[in-house]
Amino acid sequence: MLNLFKNSALEMKSTKNLTLMGMLLALSVVLSFFSIQVNQYVKVGFTMLPMSVLGMFFGPVPAALAGAARDIIGYLIKPSGVYFPGFTFNALLGGMFYGLLFYKGQAKLWRVLVAKALIMAIINVGFTSVWLYILYQQAVSVYLPMRLVKNLIMYPIECAMVYGCLVLVKRLQPRLARS
Repeated sequence: MLNLFKNSALEMKSTKNLTLMGMLLALSVVLSFFSIQVNQYVKVGFTMLPMSVLGMFFGPVPAALAGAARDIIGYLIKPSGVYFPGFTFNALLGGMFYGLLFYKGQAKLWRVLVAKALIMAIINVGFTSVWLYILYQQAVSVYLPMRLVKNLIMYPIECAMVYGCLVLVKRLQPRLARS
């Protein structure tokens, strides 16, 4: 596990890698401003797509740093509400999960299912409910039921989106490397 983090951190030594990381980070920031609001509680976002690709190419360290950077840059460009570092931690942790499970092209369906389950259970339902409690002093029981339902609805949709994106990028990767 330590070697995984070490090798991942070494990915940031290459100018070519840093350039691609920056482009994926920029794409993630731009996509954070676009989402499809299904109803009051369900919103389909797309930022996880470039973040999952970043995790697949470069591993947990760059993906975690890019996740945190995406949250901060997105807030600076288009603030909504108050800035809260807990959400930056969520973005960092999400990037790390993508990097841990997808690094070196390990974009198998079971890995996508595990990554999204971890992100939804630990981050979206767990930490986010705590952050909302800290911010608004409402009992977690107020947020938890709707957060659970939303994440259960979004789980298969997001898994399909991430898996499809990773498969497409893996197919295009040899062509991209030649150009």
